[in-house]
Amino acid sequence: MDQWENILLLFLTCSVGPVSAAPVVKYPSGPSQMVRTELYFGAIPRSQWDGFLKQVITPLFPEGLTWFDVQGQWRAPDGVTRKLPSRMLIVLYADSRRNDQAIEQVRREFKNQFQHLAVLRVSMKVQAADDDWRPNRGLKRSAQYK
Repeated sequence: MDQWENILLLFLTCSVGPVSAAPVVKYPSGPSQMVRTELYFGAIPRSQWDGFLKQVITPLFPEGLTWFDVQGQWRAPDGVTRKLPSRMLIVLYADSRRNDQAIEQVRREFKNQFQHLAVLRVSMKVQAADDDWRPNRGLKRSAQYK
């Protein structure tokens, strides 16, 4: 290569800039400050859980939630560590007094209805975004979600 070809090659190399294969994540309105709460329940029969979910939890958090059947262990008041089937509920919600009280209502009603000693609560502030989440949105429910 002669001197002009080297200069042209150097110019082209410097003017292109870095290339990234990673997609850029764009939130429609940006992530929102939310609270993520995990509740850990002792397992109850599935039919009772489904009823509790429908009658207590879903009306308080109609925007959505996630739950799992899990295995856990805890040290009971008598000092003995017990392994037991459990359920974990995850709810993301706007940070408000109303939502905090709703979480406490879920805990209280579960303990009272099923005579459990405790429902563990873990809450943390998070940034979250969902393409279709907007507070107080009007929803037309499809048949699969009724």
